[in-house]
Formats: sequence, structure tokens, C-alpha cells
Amino acid sequence: MKVVLFFTVIVTAIYSAQACLRNNWDYWGADIPGKNFKVQGGVNACIRECRRTAGCKSLAFRPTDGQCWLKNKENGARSKPQSNRQSINMSCAEPKPSCIRNNWDYWGADIRGKNFRVKESIHTCIYHC
Repeated sequence: MKVVLFFTVIVTAIYSAQACLRNNWDYWGADIPGKNFKVQGGVNACIRECRRTAGCKSLAFRPTDGQCWLKNKENGARSKPQSNRQSINMSCAEPKPSCIRNNWDYWGADIRGKNFRVKESIHTCIYHC
């Protein structure tokens, strides 16, 4: 399989996560220790970090300065309205089987040096993307 296929899946997964985005809502508390940081690239960068972090079940993001809080519980410790926040439960944001096309190749446009095999699953490839 080509990396482009997996890139398509990760982009679809990010857009799927954005469909779960709650604007002006904060999942307060339940922060994962050491996982409160600023990211560049907006809420998508925060989503990627959550996907890469074991035990991340939800996140809160402040768009004005890129602050990202990864959470170890869905909805944080408690959920509340909060201006200038975006929150997501990652269970809602998991890639749907309909996003993955089996026995399909998006031919060409491969990223040089990024064509490799993974033994685990498509989700492992998504992680590397």
C-alpha cells in the first residue's frame, strides 16, 4: 500500500474529529500530567498529539494561543460552557471503517522516503503519518 492512501485516511480522520468538535465548550480537569502545551497548526495539531498519546480520551484547545490540554477521561472531569475553547471526545473522532478503502491504491504522489511497511494495522500507519 502507498503512504498516500494512509495520508488520505489520516486527513479523513482529522475531518471526522472536527465533526465532533464542540465550540465554546471546555472539558475541564482530568489533564494528563505533562500534556498541557502549545501547538502550531490549530486544533488538528492537538488532535494528532492526542492520537499519539496513550490514554488520551478527550482534549480541550484554546484557538487564540494554541494551548492544548490532553485529558484522560471523556468530557474531562466536568464539562462546561467556556468561550474561546474547543473540546473533543476522541471516541467520537475515531476513523470510521467507511473511511478506509480496502484493495485500493491512490497511485502516484508518494512522499519520498516515507514508503514503509507496518505489521500492526492501518492505525499504526496513521500514527506515523
